[in-house]
Amino acid sequence: MSAARETSPADAAAATGDVDRTIGHVVAAVDAAMASDEPFHHLRLCGVFPAELYSAMLGAMPASARAAGSASAACSGSSMPWIQ
Repeated sequence: MSAARETSPADAAAATGDVDRTIGHVVAAVDAAMASDEPFHHLRLCGVFPAELYSAMLGAMPASARAAGSASAACSGSSMPWIQ
């Protein structure tokens, strides 16, 4: 009996041949980022990763790490806004 193997985020992108699409998605998110100067100059990135890659990333994280960022409100309407 073999144990189920979790898919890593990199495997998830590569397995579907979506590396170029993922890069394009990230570039578009950076291009659309809102700049803010408070409390220091930074960009507010939302929707950085495609949904299927983000889901694989969350699946690879321990539950404690997923819960640690849930209080953030970086992207409105998100249950896990620290990295979308």
